[in-house]
Amino acid sequence: MSNALSTFMPNAKLATTVDDAKLAQALTTSINDAGGAGGAGVNYLDFSGKAGVYKLGKNKTDIDEDTLFLVEPAATMAGWTCWKDGNVADDRKAKHKWMVTDALMNPEIVIQQHQLDDHGPYKKDGDGWKKMRGVALLALDKLDVSIEFCSTAISAIYGMNDLLQEASDRLLAGEPSMPIIWLGKEQFTAQGSTNWKPTFNVEIWVTRDAVAAFSEDELSEDQLLAGDAPKKKRVARKKK
Repeated sequence: MSNALSTFMPNAKLATTVDDAKLAQALTTSINDAGGAGGAGVNYLDFSGKAGVYKLGKNKTDIDEDTLFLVEPAATMAGWTCWKDGNVADDRKAKHKWMVTDALMNPEIVIQQHQLDDHGPYKKDGDGWKKMRGVALLALDKLDVSIEFCSTAISAIYGMNDLLQEASDRLLAGEPSMPIIWLGKEQFTAQGSTNWKPTFNVEIWVTRDAVAAFSEDELSEDQLLAGDAPKKKRVARKKK
């Protein structure tokens, strides 16, 4: 897991280096805000609001409905995407993305709306700059594969924000704060059109220590999903 997580957070150590209070602050700040993320080695997960289907990676692989994913709150992303004629504007500056934990330590990396380049003229109602939210996922059965889900759809952002706000609340309360979820979908009607939105359904909240133990084969998947805690290693007493 550490190899997959390092794709999102090169300096991260899953079990030990996350400060709960600072992470909670980063999540809440990002959720309420107006405003280095995934790169090589990341599999991008897409969701079609029209078809209501998930597709993973360049091969557009279907997602098994029974697949469980670990969400790493420390690798939450925020940013902007510019749409033009129904597609991302054809310019390297049409996307801006950053880790919320990086932004907490270095606020200057955050791009504010007034700093965005104008890619107009725009022809469609949905064109222009849109807020982006992203989360890092790891499938429990493939911990070595990094998955990134990002969206500018308001319904998807609301769903991610609800999940991340609960993670933030749990961090501050000292409760298990890493969600294991399954991806669903829900149909809705807005402005006379019927579409689908992704849903992030929590199977269980687990501790960071439990996830670390699972990644090291010290805890089985059944034990992880049962909320079991890893056994503490006994420290041998020094002989006099």
